[in-house]
This record gives sequence, structure tokens and C-alpha cells, in this order.
Amino acid sequence: MQGEDRVSCYRRFAVACLELARRAGDPSMRALYVTMAENWIELTKHEFSPELEKALDVFNHHQLGEKGSATGRAP
Repeated sequence: MQGEDRVSCYRRFAVACLELARRAGDPSMRALYVTMAENWIELTKHEFSPELEKALDVFNHHQLGEKGSATGRAP
């Protein structure tokens, strides 16, 4: 994920959290989902360094059990 892709993704996560909050019957869960949405929106305001982008790419691909990174290089 880079640039606008990351921002769009984080916005989608925020919307999903707000939808979960809307559906939550428990007020504490509703508050948790709203807080998570606020945090995702806050992340959209930050610029990520190329080094952090690469580290996140390697980490995410490792978590998904994929070999190498999105760029085709081994971690």
C-alpha cells in the first residue's frame, strides 16, 4: 500500500468501524468501534517514510504467508 491507496484503505477501515458501531448493542463496544474509526482517520493524516512502507510491506506479506514482498523481492 502506498500513498493514496493507504489513505483509501484506512478510510474504508474507518467506515467499517462506524458500521460496526452502528450495529453494536453494547454501549462500550459502540464506543470502542468509534474510537477505532477515529484512529484510522488519524492515520490518514500521516506521511509514511519509504523505509516504513517497505517494513510494513514485508511484515504484511509475512503475516499472510506470502513469499517475498509485493515488489517480488525476498524480505
